[in-house]
Amino acid sequence: MNWLDVALLFFLEIIEATLQKGESANALIANLYALYQNSPLRFILLHISFIYVLFYALSHGIFNGWLLLLVAIKGFDLGLKLRIFKRIEQEGGFSLERFYGVPDMAVTPFMRYAGAFLYSGLFALAIA
Repeated sequence: MNWLDVALLFFLEIIEATLQKGESANALIANLYALYQNSPLRFILLHISFIYVLFYALSHGIFNGWLLLLVAIKGFDLGLKLRIFKRIEQEGGFSLERFYGVPDMAVTPFMRYAGAFLYSGLFALAIA
């Protein structure tokens, strides 16, 4: 296993989490939607860790269950955000409670950066 690859993914996840910020879930979606409105391509490129994991899998020919799970989770995350944006455009505005029946919640630093540790750990399992 190359620990530099895991460290690079961790670093990319920290950058990604820092750029995707909001004090609450609704504010987070609003900030991401503003980025999406500005440039959909830039919004997709903002998910650099997804692109890195996908590139790593293809370039190294690793298609084990752990790596496929990681690609699926990160792809689902991106797809869900794009689906939410489509719904925002159709209905004009966003509210977790209105869309999903869930009250708005605060996004703590732990919640924001937990993915960096979880995804890096899963990536380490995948390339071991």
